Amino acid sequence: MPAPSKKLKLRPVLVENPFHSRAHPADETNPRDVVAMMNVRESAVTTMAARGVLDAAQVAAADRFRRLWESMGGKEQALSITARNTLTVARAAI
Repeated sequence: MPAPSKKLKLRPVLVENPFHSRAHPADETNPRDVVAMMNVRESAVTTMAARGVLDAAQVAAADRFRRLWESMGGKEQALSITARNTLTVARAAI
């Protein structure tokens, strides 16, 4: 059995139920929210939220920013810009 990852710390959180039907009243069989397990060490935002440093509005804003950043290319775009700049600097040095 492999050793557990040191970067994994799971905590139950309440999230919006993706299968909730608004056509029916919310009850036991159609809950609005469900409990899910989240790795609080996934990002700095989740770690700070788990420690109580960020409030719900700040976490929502950070999540929205992350979704927008990832939809625009996220890290891949930043890496390609860095590679392009490095190539320009290397050509200038020759």
